[in-house]
Amino acid sequence: MKRPTAKLIWKTPPPAKHGHPASPLQDACEQLRKKPGKWAIIREYTKATSCGATAVKLRSQYPGHQFTSRGTVLYGRYIGEIS
Repeated sequence: MKRPTAKLIWKTPPPAKHGHPASPLQDACEQLRKKPGKWAIIREYTKATSCGATAVKLRSQYPGHQFTSRGTVLYGRYIGEIS
């Protein structure tokens, strides 16, 4: 039996009504690109768990960058585009 084909509607979503157009983390990544290979402190958190979770999330969001946490401090650096 043949399954019915899903009919897709192609449409760009409207802009979000909340949040910030560019996050401070995006700005930090742009700054890291100016000094490839150099580590920088991106942010200090009040809880180490928040810091570690952010580092993990950023690794998948920003290819070509490295992120790590030490205690409550988030570090990052730009290492170049990954092909």
